[in-house]
Amino acid sequence: MYPLFFEPSQVLKPNTKKTKELNVLRIRRLIELRNQHSDGYIPFDSISLENKIILCAFIRACADESLQSILPIGQDQHSIRLSPSKEYSYKLINKLFQEKIICLDSKDVDLSGVHLNEDGSPSYQIDTSTFKVNISRSDGTKLSLKDLAKTIEESLLVLNKKEEDQIEELWKELALQEALEYLAFVLSERDFPFKPGEKTKNVLSQVLTRYSTSQSFYFIFSAAKNASDFHLSKNASKSHAANTVPGKIQTLFDRSVNEGWNVSKYKRNYKACPPSALSNVLYDKVLGLSPQGIDYVPGSVLPVAKEEEISE
Repeated sequence: MYPLFFEPSQVLKPNTKKTKELNVLRIRRLIELRNQHSDGYIPFDSISLENKIILCAFIRACADESLQSILPIGQDQHSIRLSPSKEYSYKLINKLFQEKIICLDSKDVDLSGVHLNEDGSPSYQIDTSTFKVNISRSDGTKLSLKDLAKTIEESLLVLNKKEEDQIEELWKELALQEALEYLAFVLSERDFPFKPGEKTKNVLSQVLTRYSTSQSFYFIFSAAKNASDFHLSKNASKSHAANTVPGKIQTLFDRSVNEGWNVSKYKRNYKACPPSALSNVLYDKVLGLSPQGIDYVPGSVLPVAKEEEISE
């Protein structure tokens, strides 16, 4: 569940079935009123490059066929996923929502999607929510999703120098998510239970400062194979064997740096780890690297950007 904008004072308490039904109606009305006021729109030109890339990917992945609204990410009919993981996708969507770039479709607010917290404040469920864009043109008029889809695609072809850092940071995060997805895949093939924490993310982030995503797959696969050998030769539990993977990745990475290894680039497994809408937008549209985007060290190649015009 993710927080809505409304204060606890705007909903009814206690949280009984009857008051919840009334609160859903009240929340729906508050959303309608909020969406009708142009002062609540976000000017397109004020949106950061990072958010434009995320929004472009969200539209590609989840917009309905008529380009009227963005369908729930939890629906199964989408032809492409937003990002390598549901958790990361939820984080990206909530980022757009909290910055008021997208808003809930008031007609879609129902009992299943709205939850009242203990303090009376409402929250929403990302995977079952339908969204609309909350963006205006330079003249203040609202941009429809249909017009925005075209505008945002065109805007990604012209970048400013000051936006390069945003590209690099988003690329690093996407590369980490793709590496984590590949790690989950190779461990699941071996039926190894493992939930990556900060230690694993830190190790993979280190790897991605010197190597491409496809090269990180080498370290991950080698560490997983080593864990399998350890499980079989030492009769270690699968859980114990899986826990050796982050340390082995660290060891292999350190050796590769110290000894100057020529690390192989592994091909993407298109069945288990297919490209996401975010990787397509970033690698294809912005960086112009597809399908070799994962073969570059994150941040090593940036698109040609124009210097920002300085007004006197």
